[in-house]
Amino acid sequence: QQPSWSTMGASFSTPSPSELTIKEAQQEQDGRDVVGGASDDGFRPLAKAKTFGHKKAPAPGAATTFGELSGFRRAWSDVVDPKFLRKTGHGYHLGHERFMNDAADEVLYRRHFNFTPVKRVPSLKGVTGFMELTRRQTGEALEPSTETPDTVVVVDPFSTGVIVAAEALNQGFQLVYIFSGELEELADMVPDEYRDVLKDITTLKVDEAKELEPQLPDLVASLLAATEGSKVRAILAGAETGVELADALSEAMKLPTSNGTQLSAARRNKYLMGEQVRAAGLRAVEQAYASTWAEVASFLERFVQQRPIENGVVVKPMNSAGSDDVFLCHSEDEVKEAYGCIMGKRNQLGLVNDGVLVQEYLTGIEYVVDSVTLDGEHKCVAIWEYDRRPANGGSFVNFGQKLLAGDVPNPCDPSPNAPSLGEVLVDYTHGVLDALGIRYGPTHAEVKVSPSGPCLVEVGARCHGGEGLWVPIADQVWGYDQAKLTMDVYAKNTSTWAEVPRMPQEKLRRKHGILKFLISFQSGVLKRFNPAAVDKIKALPSYVDIEFFRKPGDVIMPTINCFGWTGAVKLVAPSEEELEADNAFINELEKSGELYLLQDASIPSPEPSLPGDNSCVIIVDPFSTGAVVAQNVCHAGFDCVCVYSGKLSDMAFLESFIPAGLEISFASVIAQPEEATTVQAMCENTLGELDRQNTRGKVVAVLPGTETAVELADALSEALHLKTNGTSLSLARRNKYLMGETIRQAGLRAVAQVKATDWSEVEAFLEENGLLEPRREDSQGKVWWPLVNKPLDSAGTDNVTLNRSVDELKKSFGEVAGHVNGLGRKNEGCLIQEYLEGDEYVVDSCSFDGEHKTVCVWRYDRGPLNGSPFVCQGQEILVANEVQSMGRDLIPWICEYTHGVLDALQVRYGPSHAEVKICRGEPVLVEVGARCHGAEGVWIELAQRCLGYDQAALALDSMHEGAALQAIPSVPGGRQAYGRAKFLCVHDAQVGNMEKPTLVGFGEEAMKEIRSMPSYVGFEPFKKPGNPLWATTDCFTWAGVVKLCHESLEQLQQDYDRVRSLEKEGLFVVREAEA
Repeated sequence: QQPSWSTMGASFSTPSPSELTIKEAQQEQDGRDVVGGASDDGFRPLAKAKTFGHKKAPAPGAATTFGELSGFRRAWSDVVDPKFLRKTGHGYHLGHERFMNDAADEVLYRRHFNFTPVKRVPSLKGVTGFMELTRRQTGEALEPSTETPDTVVVVDPFSTGVIVAAEALNQGFQLVYIFSGELEELADMVPDEYRDVLKDITTLKVDEAKELEPQLPDLVASLLAATEGSKVRAILAGAETGVELADALSEAMKLPTSNGTQLSAARRNKYLMGEQVRAAGLRAVEQAYASTWAEVASFLERFVQQRPIENGVVVKPMNSAGSDDVFLCHSEDEVKEAYGCIMGKRNQLGLVNDGVLVQEYLTGIEYVVDSVTLDGEHKCVAIWEYDRRPANGGSFVNFGQKLLAGDVPNPCDPSPNAPSLGEVLVDYTHGVLDALGIRYGPTHAEVKVSPSGPCLVEVGARCHGGEGLWVPIADQVWGYDQAKLTMDVYAKNTSTWAEVPRMPQEKLRRKHGILKFLISFQSGVLKRFNPAAVDKIKALPSYVDIEFFRKPGDVIMPTINCFGWTGAVKLVAPSEEELEADNAFINELEKSGELYLLQDASIPSPEPSLPGDNSCVIIVDPFSTGAVVAQNVCHAGFDCVCVYSGKLSDMAFLESFIPAGLEISFASVIAQPEEATTVQAMCENTLGELDRQNTRGKVVAVLPGTETAVELADALSEALHLKTNGTSLSLARRNKYLMGETIRQAGLRAVAQVKATDWSEVEAFLEENGLLEPRREDSQGKVWWPLVNKPLDSAGTDNVTLNRSVDELKKSFGEVAGHVNGLGRKNEGCLIQEYLEGDEYVVDSCSFDGEHKTVCVWRYDRGPLNGSPFVCQGQEILVANEVQSMGRDLIPWICEYTHGVLDALQVRYGPSHAEVKICRGEPVLVEVGARCHGAEGVWIELAQRCLGYDQAALALDSMHEGAALQAIPSVPGGRQAYGRAKFLCVHDAQVGNMEKPTLVGFGEEAMKEIRSMPSYVGFEPFKKPGNPLWATTDCFTWAGVVKLCHESLEQLQQDYDRVRSLEKEGLFVVREAEA
């Protein structure tokens, strides 16, 4: 049992918060595009927003009718215009700098990526019925009415909402439940004694993946049919998640007790709430909503102009409960760590944090003001004082809450004629309710009071949560409680309403009460609560009841928020002195450890808020397949530290940041400062950060995630004295020219080439080799023209051209040298090489202590397309004894050559990805990367299906222990199936003369045929509807990938060829973009 304690988060998306109004937020909600079909039940759900940022796109990895898009691939496809890049040759367009900054800010300091909400469905049958319920107070059985009773609808009946539902039955109402989505993460938040209230009640459920508004008429009709003519008296939220649906449905049914929808957003979203209160002229917290670090930094810049950051800044999720991941920060570095800990993480409610709220730290005493409103008249039914204090590293641990009367002195204003605490709190809070348009029903507000006055923390348009643990205390102290009075309002019990004062008064007090939460200061597996300690608690004069939130065998950890409470004790006494004495006694029991009997007190913490004590593995630039490696590191039980090899804005054109479907949490993230412009400076900065986090000695391996990471990974592994390839040949492992010259010096066949930063150097090379006049062969019969021109440092076939004359070569040189490439880096020069004819192969290997194992060999389906000479359209897996060349078994031959290349480049550890051609009778290297095969890891599933292992899974072992590598052959020698990846290519004829061809979608019939193919494994689009769709000329203009695998080579080939045909026959639906 884990109490629900606070506002549980927003369910709409907004434009830039700095320009936000309530009206705009509502318009944004109404106009949002939602992808997906109708639910089986015929209802569309409340739409749950994926982000508050200025980019409207599906959440990373979100399933859609057009498949999945990785977070970075989406950003790329939204902004980049490849046709413009090719025309200008400089890699920029009007949105380039904005995209670079947005992409960088989106991920800076983040630790968590691609998490999706946990969705567990409550076991509710939807059976219409009317139950007998034992009355809560009298014990009498409820007699069924002979008349059709009025109906009360409870949306999301969790926590205290179930008690409200029970009270509705007690007062003779018929009940209907509506669930606003898949919310089983809240299903445990039901008091045990009320669990029967969830049985045999008419239940409707909406599908949260769709918009609600168009479905409201159907939902109203279904509700009226379910109530069989009964009058619907009220629709109210049982939990925070139900507020907006309750507002919308009650307004649609024109109920006089509706609060309407005009301010629903502000009643749910903490940021909008504060701005609405401020607009009403009331004190509100200084704050900003942020979905990127740049937005946080902008707020801090404004904030420090008014007060020192050392006074405190609170950083917390927009959508969680209690003090879950709420950080009190006193420096910018602490804010960075808090931001990184929160963004993208799945929180304790099962929701994913897609933004943070950054606020001034409100000093003073925190109170809860619980109210009930009837036709705009507000009555405060309880004032609770929180006992919040630091504990176990948490800044705001709630030890309990005490009931106060309103007519007591305000401890923050000791002046003789000062208003009472209740006057200050209640007047302010009820002003907040007016500002938020609340005219009916219960509310739960948290307010801080300081010498400068009251200020809202937050308010919920529903009952006080906490599973209603507080209800019996309120009943005994005041003789009434919020849950019962709420139903009195809707039952029009005017006499009861009239008897309740505007606020609790000391003269009406019956007793004093505290709800004491049990705090843990220990770690371990609970054997049981110590019976002797529990007996001591039960013997206290004020003891009423105790509830445990943990059972034997559960893990308990030091409590840092409401989800770490181990139980609650209800205390009621005739005097405050007796009550406080008993409360202090329980506090001492907690601190002494006497309350818990543990099996093991030394278990590791679950996910820590800051880097933990586990061994660490560093992944430098965990992009593309590097992200898969990072996930494997986490699954292996290591803390994974993300290190960036440069400014993120410099790396923004990498193919993908985190591939779709991966859920990754980094123990920490280390970015490089502006002044760190060399590998040595970045290495020193990273080592300094590791020292600051006290993790340097815990690092056991360093791996590069992508090509940009190789040099820094080498430097770090060498500096940390780990298994390393060293730095002496780092440049040769990155620079294609040095790479070729190094293997030539080792006596291996290497491509003829020249590195040039100026055209005069190219001319000298041509003259030296007699190539100023194009000819096919030299005196030894070697083919020279055409010549290849490519950047020294890029990816795929980015700006790689095939030149058949001196003029063509000079033109392409001018378009590449000095301009920005597909990795977002400036081309320092060009590499002019002989053209290597022949089939091209990929040799993926892993090495340990100089022993190389080839883990997969692929053959590229590469050739001319749309005027580009080297477009890769697919790749297939090969094994030994399948392909012959020059009378030899091809696969062992090219693997042996590749392993020689690795030796020449001193690759002794880790993964490598080589491209090799068989040219005029011998293998020759195109290039090799000392990292995993990229392409966002789309090949991994095929490798696993065909071979039973894959390079990404073996990467960590090859830099750490090497044991797993010993279990596989040196060269793949057998297969379980045949596999191919078909990269989807757009042909010139499909886009024609369109100025800006735009993808409408992937053809339904074509996709239906592809998905029905016997070899079909999966499909991942790289474009989404609305993106520009240019003819494919390189890896950056692929439209997607189809993965195929089958035991029959003939079937595989047939399906592969058919996909190729469908590319020209309706796979892409394209239109001209509107001006």
